Amino acid sequence: MGCKSYEITILNKRYNVNLKELNLENNKLQNSAAEICNLRNLQKLNLSCNQLQSLPAEISNLINLQELKLSYNKFQSLPAIIGNLHNLEFLDLNNNQLQSLAAEIGNLHNL
Repeated sequence: MGCKSYEITILNKRYNVNLKELNLENNKLQNSAAEICNLRNLQKLNLSCNQLQSLPAEISNLINLQELKLSYNKFQSLPAIIGNLHNLEFLDLNNNQLQSLAAEIGNLHNL
């Protein structure tokens, strides 16, 4: 399965604070905007099929996140802080360049 390429040049910084699902799949995102991490009610985040190499440390602000899709990117590692996403039930890391996983991923008991 390949990924189609669509380009988002600017992410609007005025996100709806009640947003529960955000799909940014199939874009040419190289950086995940830290502003996304202010969406504390977010439950589903899809960043698949981009060119991401890292996640911002602020990802731990997404305390209600249940589903995180990161497939088809360029991740070589994930920040240890991802272990703080205690409500996470689904994590898709398919087709990345991961060399290892942080031990903190073991804190995600709902996966």
